[in-house]
Amino acid sequence: MLNDVAGEIRRLLLTTRAKFAATLPLTGQIRLSEIEEELDTLSGWLLERFLYEKIAPDRINGVAVIISHIRLVIERRRKAA
Repeated sequence: MLNDVAGEIRRLLLTTRAKFAATLPLTGQIRLSEIEEELDTLSGWLLERFLYEKIAPDRINGVAVIISHIRLVIERRRKAA
């Protein structure tokens, strides 16, 4: 069961990263907002799985760090625009 959850986390992160990478040449606020919505969805999904003890705390912390880094890059891009 944990392997299934870990696989789903990887898939969601790869999807989010791919969408983020696709927008790097763009500075449009709409694209950044779309990525933030994806991150919100992923965060909610992770929290739900964590609450039902389907994800170990160390794994959720690792994913939370990645999500935070992506959000930081989005914020920096908005300030630069």
